Amino acid sequence: MRRLMIFAAIVALGCSTGSALADATDDVMQADRDFAKLAQEKGVAAAFAAYAAPDAHWFVPGPEPLRGPAAIRARLEKAFADGGTLQWAPTRAWSSVDGTMAVTWGRSTYTSPKDASGKASVSHGSYLTVWTRQPDGSWKFSHDMGNTDPAPKP
Repeated sequence: MRRLMIFAAIVALGCSTGSALADATDDVMQADRDFAKLAQEKGVAAAFAAYAAPDAHWFVPGPEPLRGPAAIRARLEKAFADGGTLQWAPTRAWSSVDGTMAVTWGRSTYTSPKDASGKASVSHGSYLTVWTRQPDGSWKFSHDMGNTDPAPKP
């Protein structure tokens, strides 16, 4: 009987942990969707600055990632100065058991500014974002990186 009670307690603990995990995953998926929405409303640079944790790392080509909201914002303001858009949507998320960290993975679309002939190029890619729950309960990204899909072979 004692073994049965211990087993039941372990199962109950596992179920409650799974529920907490699902709640954190849902929360971070919504944070990622809100982040993407802000990029459309206020611009990519403003959205990244708003959702970057104070110690955020944004991986860009080069030997070192950009660090902190101000550096990330400055780079994106320059990159989008002539226009263009970046849209994304999370596809999947994973969360730590304690609900303090999470990862989202999703797909993105970059549309360049129009060239002299009025045409814009479009590229698709994937991204991975590591999120940390902040003291106020909000989610901010601590690490973010993306890549572009390879060009189709002729």
